[in-house]
Amino acid sequence: MGDDFFSIALTLRLVLIRNFLPYQDFELTLVDYLRPALKDEPGLALARQTRRVEWVVTTIYSLVLGTACSAILNRVTPRRWALQRSVSAFYTFLLKAQQEGTPVSLTLKTGKVYIGLVVEALDPIREPVAVTLLPIFSGNRDAEGRLNLTTDYETLYSSLRRGRAAQLGLSADWLSQFELTIRVDEIVTAALFSAPIYAEFNPDWKQHSLQ
Repeated sequence: MGDDFFSIALTLRLVLIRNFLPYQDFELTLVDYLRPALKDEPGLALARQTRRVEWVVTTIYSLVLGTACSAILNRVTPRRWALQRSVSAFYTFLLKAQQEGTPVSLTLKTGKVYIGLVVEALDPIREPVAVTLLPIFSGNRDAEGRLNLTTDYETLYSSLRRGRAAQLGLSADWLSQFELTIRVDEIVTAALFSAPIYAEFNPDWKQHSLQ
């Protein structure tokens, strides 16, 4: 990529020198300014010394061009594509779950488990890195690692939608008040969650465990 920018910078310089008179004067001034900074080589002809300075000028232009192009690409590249290309498999997993609307199960260091929908895509550049989740169920894992669900948020949401929210005087965006922001460094495991599959291994789980 560096060679590409150098070639582009060289081409632009030559085009400007041949077609833009004010730049010719600027180039001569710049070459004269930079010439003393180069190591003196006795016996080197003036034309060769000038050529060395011109290569230095081209190199400087290529660095400026590379920096400018990177800044522009960072602004115009779609954020979703950029995240998928730059973050780890864990972040990509959560991003895909958000796009598909698939619930995820997050187990924390404390043993607490939250199952819900990823509301906000991760920003691995911002610290601390965190994921925002709208919980559907929550619970914990016992000493043997078995998942025990204790809270059913979906039942609560249904009740609030049927008018309970108005009775409690909640705002119109009451659902957002249930969103949880969890630091990624507190997450031990993450997996997709399917209620039907969980029910296959835990018959009558809602009746026996959820509140």
